[in-house]
Amino acid sequence: MKAFLATLCIALLLLAVVGYLFYSNREHQLRIPEEQLQQRLQQRMPQTRTYLRVFDVTLDNPRVQLREESGRIGAGMDILVELRSTGKRREYRGKLDVAGLVRYDASSGRFYLSEAEIEQLELGSLEGKTLERVRAVLQLALQEYFALQPLYELKPGDIRQRAARMVLRRVEVQGDELVITLSL
Repeated sequence: MKAFLATLCIALLLLAVVGYLFYSNREHQLRIPEEQLQQRLQQRMPQTRTYLRVFDVTLDNPRVQLREESGRIGAGMDILVELRSTGKRREYRGKLDVAGLVRYDASSGRFYLSEAEIEQLELGSLEGKTLERVRAVLQLALQEYFALQPLYELKPGDIRQRAARMVLRRVEVQGDELVITLSL
């Protein structure tokens, strides 16, 4: 019985060592097409939130653009801003374009858009100080949205992805794909 247990322990130890050596210097590449990122964002839209009890912001019809030259992800959305003040309610429709970088959370295996900056904002006839206030609110709204909504999540059932969850090596944009390299 002791000989069997000793043999079993040695076999398990050898299996663990072989597994470690096999995966230790391996990189796992994920290729996520722009279209898949687009579909993932589309599933969560429209999204409406109220800010400062004055602004209702609705984001809808997301558009994703991977930018190979900068490695950033661009996201455009249709936007509806409703302003409430002393009995008045005004609506402004327009378009919003943002760009950011990919952030990886190893504990959850999720990828998020971080450092999202507004690049372009068109809201009909809205201008001046009111437009700047709306821009500030939208910047906060986008940071909140992208902090909670992952762009992509590693599949929990995929053993290779689960093993590679530990370390993000690099994120690149190659053509119309987001290429994520992970390893142990």
